[in-house]
Amino acid sequence: MILQPFLPPLLIVAIFTPLLVFCVFQIKRVSPKTHDSSKLTWLRRFFIVLSLCIVTLGPSVNTKVDRSSLTNLDVIFVVDTTTSMSAEDGAPAKDNSANTRLATAKDDIITLSYLLPPAKFSTIVFNSSAYLQLPLTEDVQTLREYAKTITPEISKYSTGTSLISPLETLQQAIDDANTAFPDDRIILVFMSDGDENSEYDDISNYYDLAPYIYAGGVIGYGTSDGSHMKEYNADVSSTISLQSLTGEKSTAGQTVENPANAKYVIDPATSQEAISKINTPKLEDLAKNLHIPYIHRSTEQSIRNFASKIHAENWYESTSLEPRVIPMLLIWPFSLLTSILILFEFISRMLQTSFRRSK
Repeated sequence: MILQPFLPPLLIVAIFTPLLVFCVFQIKRVSPKTHDSSKLTWLRRFFIVLSLCIVTLGPSVNTKVDRSSLTNLDVIFVVDTTTSMSAEDGAPAKDNSANTRLATAKDDIITLSYLLPPAKFSTIVFNSSAYLQLPLTEDVQTLREYAKTITPEISKYSTGTSLISPLETLQQAIDDANTAFPDDRIILVFMSDGDENSEYDDISNYYDLAPYIYAGGVIGYGTSDGSHMKEYNADVSSTISLQSLTGEKSTAGQTVENPANAKYVIDPATSQEAISKINTPKLEDLAKNLHIPYIHRSTEQSIRNFASKIHAENWYESTSLEPRVIPMLLIWPFSLLTSILILFEFISRMLQTSFRRSK
């Protein structure tokens, strides 16, 4: 038996010790001459507190679990959705929408889902904050449908790009993957234009993640000449529908990126249309810290070359599915006991109230 506490152990002691001591005190103080229902009541409450304490401590037993996945590859996409990714110097989108950097990145996710070997896929999007939008899944169709729904951040809330924004979320995603699939190898695909709002963002902390990343690449979007950006404002069309993730045909929930009537972002310093340029040195520094290559997304062939290298050199398939030993929570007996005791407590109080009213 091992323990996996849900709270810090000292906090558990601080919460439950006084409650248990109080219950014992109440049991002791009941006079032997009185009816022992009071003693039984406090004894029941003692065991309620004790059961809750045990549940909080997270008792667990080691259990052998068969692997459910045939692939040892986990691909994590980290996608920049800041306003600068709405700059119109991307490749023409396959769905004939605006040729923005983000539209190109979305197409590339779908392309890579076909070109990379069988894998589990996950997606993190970031702007001023970062969010794990798609946990690891082997359902590649879900990844493709989800990629179509990615939208830029709402322009009026934009605070610019920060490459350190997804660091904590990415760290957590890697930790979770290593916990759930300790034998897997992680491929990181970081997609951004690097056009930061601050020159002082320290990306050196990504160096700490490098040992956990087996392969991947930082893919840069945009051009050195740059381009202007249309504002983006969310509407009903940007809502993700259940049908879009289950493969059912529906017009609801489809993304309309940068509609024709959208205005261009204005630079407050010049009152002219703002221009966003790719920040290649920043992206190269990021790739260097992560120990993975930098790839400028110039043509689709650059993405195909990247995928072929991953496929040829870095993927391996499990040759045997030996079971893993992992701790499994064993709290249901104590939860059941707690529920039964609380039910008795409730019935006891109801009967006492009914008896007093009948007098």
